[in-house]
Amino acid sequence: MCAHSWHARSYRDVRYLNTWLEQGFAVVASDYQGIGVPGFNPQFNNRSNAYTMLDITRAALTHFKGQNKSALLSNQVVLVGQSQGGSAVVAAGGYAPQYAPELAIKAIVGTGIVYTSANQAPRSPNPERDNVVDPTIAYNFYHVLAAQALDPSLNPAQIYSELALPLLEQARTSCLAELSADVAGVGLTRANTYKPGHETILQQATQRYGDDVQRSFPTVKLAAPLFIGVGEKDALLEPGKLLAQDACAAGSTVELHVYEEKDHSGAVNQSLQHSLPFVRKALAGEAISPVCKP
Repeated sequence: MCAHSWHARSYRDVRYLNTWLEQGFAVVASDYQGIGVPGFNPQFNNRSNAYTMLDITRAALTHFKGQNKSALLSNQVVLVGQSQGGSAVVAAGGYAPQYAPELAIKAIVGTGIVYTSANQAPRSPNPERDNVVDPTIAYNFYHVLAAQALDPSLNPAQIYSELALPLLEQARTSCLAELSADVAGVGLTRANTYKPGHETILQQATQRYGDDVQRSFPTVKLAAPLFIGVGEKDALLEPGKLLAQDACAAGSTVELHVYEEKDHSGAVNQSLQHSLPFVRKALAGEAISPVCKP
């Protein structure tokens, strides 16, 4: 029931996608593996998400051909995603040279990207941040369910407080928008949600069940230029900045933008003022000046 193809887009997404359509782009979107069918939602399985994105692009290019076999869609691909989709497009950019080398990926645009850096310092307590109600905690419930499906020995009671545990069960049958609203309604913060040492427990479980379910990318050295947009008030601000630094250090061409007063969702449409010119430059083969730090 959480499949995008089963229900209408949000007003945020309608405005965003219509802007791309008005600019002459075709929009192709995947439900991702495991969404809209029985079973758990592998929310952060970046390999799975990347493959489905590349597969549906290949399918679109193959399907939309005219009677004379001339392509109705050009093989000039721009990978665009928000949040989970932001992770998916970066991962897809890394997998594409081996998995889908026939796709001409010209640019990658990610907003609110979920990223865990090898250079990331351990999270230190921050009362001002950790005691604020945080709807993005909903994402972590899906992450834990995906981990538990592959490693039944993972005990959620070691990760979540008694206040938060019922929301983990709710996540089994709730879509993201509803679950985020429930997180806000219960008043979950990082301080009242997680037990001490929860990140270590998840990290140890990840080592047992493999990196694919962790928020990892095959590489951050990307052949196509990467646009990163993130809101100043997004909990993923620091990961977004770290990704920009890591990708730049790896040799990728990166353009980073931080949007003042915008949260995780608010940066999506705000980013169009910069992402559209970025993509136009990439499609025209023009040089893009790297912006690795805000």
